[in-house]
Amino acid sequence: MKSFPEPTTKNEVRSFLGITVYYQKFVHNFYLVALLLTDLLPKRNTSHFMLFQKPRIAFKALKTVITTAPVLSSADFVKEFVPQTDALNTGIRAVLTQCNGEEHPITNKSKKLLPVKQCYLTLEFEALELK
Repeated sequence: MKSFPEPTTKNEVRSFLGITVYYQKFVHNFYLVALLLTDLLPKRNTSHFMLFQKPRIAFKALKTVITTAPVLSSADFVKEFVPQTDALNTGIRAVLTQCNGEEHPITNKSKKLLPVKQCYLTLEFEALELK
């Protein structure tokens, strides 16, 4: 992963994101890190890939968080689980934690929202997060 070449086409960006999406449960706010890359994918987007600084930074950041040791803890089924959710207009995230003096994340889930879902009410966002 560390030597993955910088993508230059939509197919290469899709390929890189396809590889990294498996690891999203280990990466806090995965969709926020990947957002600049996923924004390059729509057909209406005619910008040149990776010519701008922000997509390059996003690509390097995503490679870094995926190749760095995760800070997740193993689940202890005797202790209480605490779900936490958060929503922005662009995406949602949920974290399952356990407390043992301090909170430890067990798993993460984050997702970029399609434009049609970006106008949902807060209650609908929360339902999506728990899905």
